[in-house]
Amino acid sequence: MITIFLLMILNFSCDGLSILRPNKNKTQVEAPVKVIEDEVVQLPTIEPQAGLVDYGAELTISSKQPNVAFDYSINGGKTWLVGNKIVLTQKTSILYRARNDKKISKELAAAYTIKFKRVLILGNSILVHAPSNILGWTGNWGMAASSPSNDFLSLVKVKLQELNKDVVVKAVNIAEFEKNYAKYDLNQLQEYVDFKPDLVIIRIGDNVETYTNDFGEYYRKLVLKVTKSSSLEPRLICTSNFWQKENVHFHIEEGLRPPVKAIYYNISNLSKDPKNMALGQFLSKEVSDHPNDLGMKTIAEILISGINI
Repeated sequence: MITIFLLMILNFSCDGLSILRPNKNKTQVEAPVKVIEDEVVQLPTIEPQAGLVDYGAELTISSKQPNVAFDYSINGGKTWLVGNKIVLTQKTSILYRARNDKKISKELAAAYTIKFKRVLILGNSILVHAPSNILGWTGNWGMAASSPSNDFLSLVKVKLQELNKDVVVKAVNIAEFEKNYAKYDLNQLQEYVDFKPDLVIIRIGDNVETYTNDFGEYYRKLVLKVTKSSSLEPRLICTSNFWQKENVHFHIEEGLRPPVKAIYYNISNLSKDPKNMALGQFLSKEVSDHPNDLGMKTIAEILISGINI
């Protein structure tokens, strides 16, 4: 059984996204190169059929014709792999065919898009913050967004619900982990581990001390805690801190080194542009330094790009 899973680290800047580290599956076996198309070899079938499928869905290629093998390609026919079981964890277009020795059926195609059932989002005040008289903040959503519908959580939820109207999303403010990570008891998150998410989004780092020298170690422990709940690891999407703290996002990247499998976006450049922040919109600088509606929208779009893979 082959699992199709593209793993990468991405950097976000004003210029866009660049792939830094692909991770190739090493268990694939290539099909014979010299083959002859023959109508005697019946067309195979594939289940589930093309369309929207759950993360981790298992595709099965089969045929009523005896003594045939199956090949498939995920790169437009450049390379053919032997097998009839494929676990889908990303958007994929598949070519498939049946083979009897060196005779093959006609090629068929199926395209799949991934949907998620259980999503866990870990964040800080940018994710959600309760009302605070001290800060002059009256909302109970992503701090500095003008309304609940304009914070990045709500915008990401809209996308997830477009893919699956029954998706369950749990959002947790773990600012206490950022502030006191060395003493933070990760067992506090056990209920979210037991939730068995198929998508985990971690968007933290802003409350970590700038000159930390060990945050990466504890960030890694957090990642492993919330992604090891089932045999098939969830898709993991992580970002750097929003504010300019180069040392902190370095530690986050260190925490995501292999064998952790993540889609990572460095979004710290966003805070360089005041258009992304609510400057002057609140009496408290602590609130107004947060992303405004535009900043929230940009964060959501970055995360959605990871959801769309």
